[in-house]
Amino acid sequence: MLKNLTIPLLVISLGACAGAGKTLENVFAGRTLEKAERTSPETDEHGQALYTGYIGLSQVEYAEGDYRDSDFFADRAIAAANNQDIEPQHIGARDLIPICIDQNPCAHLRRPMDMIFHG
Repeated sequence: MLKNLTIPLLVISLGACAGAGKTLENVFAGRTLEKAERTSPETDEHGQALYTGYIGLSQVEYAEGDYRDSDFFADRAIAAANNQDIEPQHIGARDLIPICIDQNPCAHLRRPMDMIFHG
C-alpha cells in the first residue's frame, strides 16, 4: 500500500515546495515600496517631484503584481528623496523589442505599409 502512495506523495511534496518558493519570493519582493513610502524627501522641488512620480510608478507596479519593477521604482524614489543623481534607465536594460521567431520578421524591422497590406 505504501509503495503505491510513494510517487504521488513525492509529486505533491515537490509541488508544495515549488509553491513555497514563489510565496517566499513574494514575501521579500515589494518590501522596498513600504520603505520608500516611509521616507520623507529632504530635497529640492525637482527631487520631490521625482520622488512623487517614482512612488506612483512603484505603487502601480505593485498593484499589478510586478514586484520587481515596484522595487526598482521604489529604489529610485528613495534615491530622489536623498537628493542623489538619478540617471535615465538605458533602453537596452529592458526587453522591449520582440525577438524574431522562425521566418516571421519582427514588427520593428518591417515598414508600416508592408504591415498594413501583408499583416
